[in-house]
Amino acid sequence: MEYGVKAATDIYDEARFRERLGLPFTTKKFAAIAKVCVKDLTDEIAAGIKPQTNNDCIRVINKYLISYFGNY
Repeated sequence: MEYGVKAATDIYDEARFRERLGLPFTTKKFAAIAKVCVKDLTDEIAAGIKPQTNNDCIRVINKYLISYFGNY
């Protein structure tokens, strides 16, 4: 019983930590992490930070990386 309570507490704490940092709750798939990265790049473009470079990165992530590594 004590082990189950500790395991549940650890999972809950990690979920709260990830939510605070804006990370997805499950990071087992490349696509989930890549989508967070694309969102961050889009926010940078809106702020005027390296718009051309970030657009190129978003294009490569969506066209090549997610399609190839999406389920890994």
